[in-house]
Amino acid sequence: MMQMRGVARRVLLLAFLSTLCTFVHCGILDYNEVPIPAVGLRYERTSMYALGDAPIGSIHPHATFDLTFLKNTKATAGHVEILFFHIKELKNIGYRGPAYRRYLCCTPELEKAGTCHKSGTVVINTAVVKDPNILNYQRLEFQGDTNVTFSKQYNITESGLYYFFVVNCDEATGTLDIDGTTLWINPYGYLEASEFGFIPFYIVLTFLFAILLVVWLIPFYRYHEQSATFQRFITGIIALGLAESALSLAEVLHYNANGHLVLPLVVVTGTVDTLWRTSGRLLLLAVCMGYGISRRGLHKALIVALVVFGVIYYFFSFLAELIDDLQDKTLYPINPALVFFSLMPLIVLDSIFFAWVFVALFLTMRTLQAQNDRHKFRLYVYLAVTMGIGLVLSLAMIVLEEVAMGMAADEYWGVWWIFDSWWQFFSFVIMCIIALIWRPRPDNNRYVYQVLGSSEDNEVDRDGIELSVVSHSVDTTEEGTQSPTATVN
Repeated sequence: MMQMRGVARRVLLLAFLSTLCTFVHCGILDYNEVPIPAVGLRYERTSMYALGDAPIGSIHPHATFDLTFLKNTKATAGHVEILFFHIKELKNIGYRGPAYRRYLCCTPELEKAGTCHKSGTVVINTAVVKDPNILNYQRLEFQGDTNVTFSKQYNITESGLYYFFVVNCDEATGTLDIDGTTLWINPYGYLEASEFGFIPFYIVLTFLFAILLVVWLIPFYRYHEQSATFQRFITGIIALGLAESALSLAEVLHYNANGHLVLPLVVVTGTVDTLWRTSGRLLLLAVCMGYGISRRGLHKALIVALVVFGVIYYFFSFLAELIDDLQDKTLYPINPALVFFSLMPLIVLDSIFFAWVFVALFLTMRTLQAQNDRHKFRLYVYLAVTMGIGLVLSLAMIVLEEVAMGMAADEYWGVWWIFDSWWQFFSFVIMCIIALIWRPRPDNNRYVYQVLGSSEDNEVDRDGIELSVVSHSVDTTEEGTQSPTATVN
């Protein structure tokens, strides 16, 4: 799923490009009176494997288009232009204009200046058009009819990114509507080549989550009577992670086999995925604040802050996941402002989250150090080191993604999936570290909050767990023995 592809720079770029044209990349698209404005463009871009380059599969890769173009004006004249080409030929289509933008249509001013040959047509290097194996071009004329059809299959003989352009450069043509179907299929199925890596990734991630859950449940069942509340939360979050990776795998495999999204499956997967990421963040924040470890509970203000953060994060995260799937693999009209509105708050919320985590870690470690609680302090040192390394690696991944996607994105289409899957893998590693540090064990009471005293004064939580010692100050009794004095924060 998804996740957050290129963050701020690409959000702005996507919003800008979406105002100029519409693009999708997917297996099967069903057009039902999808409009193309006068002097407008609709295009599809898909990464494809040649038969000999695909990791698996024996299907001959191809792209099939069966479309009907309907005019909305009464004028009998007009035309629409169709282009299908490998990305290496993109430089031969259109021209560079102001602000390094690429323009496709020839205007009367450009024709007079000699930049192009005929106004109202696509600007193409005519030497390229002579070779249909390099760039496939076709012009469809409206000659008295209100519609014109286009049916064509293109075989894929070279791996890479492919474009399918429908260009309406003639103002006399007016607006057009498209009916019909487009189909892209790789040797292994409908999933595009740049997303094939998600199949083995989700298989491995599901397997790893299953192992983690089993390894966690064995000591948890054995020492469940001594378990703390936050350890029960860890059990639920690991189970959610397993469900999310399994559902994501099912979604990818279904799309690869059928070429269409199943909206209920998308919604369920998005719901579980967002719930897992939100609850994982809340658990990490609570642990960093010392919940159940250095303090019995959290102040009401902190609880309210966590709930508000969780609700806001869940809403925007789910919205971004749903928009990402619908935008990539359907023809649902997605407003660019909605894309911006859904992703920018997530960037801000994630920044707040990381800052909050490290501040809470610092305060909790300072408290434990003042109490001379070496056992718990050592655990928080491990967690702090893990989070520090994770932050450095995440920043490095962001920089690498920006460099790779900004300078040579089209050359590295085969590894796009790594940038998306990194965040899920990172979350899994953090989950493993937390589970390892606070795993259930025989001496569990040394690592959870507990208050010791007389049987009448013992404060027991509603789960029946005695709360642990927060202060290690010592009183000397008359008999010369030492007893811990409970200090409640």
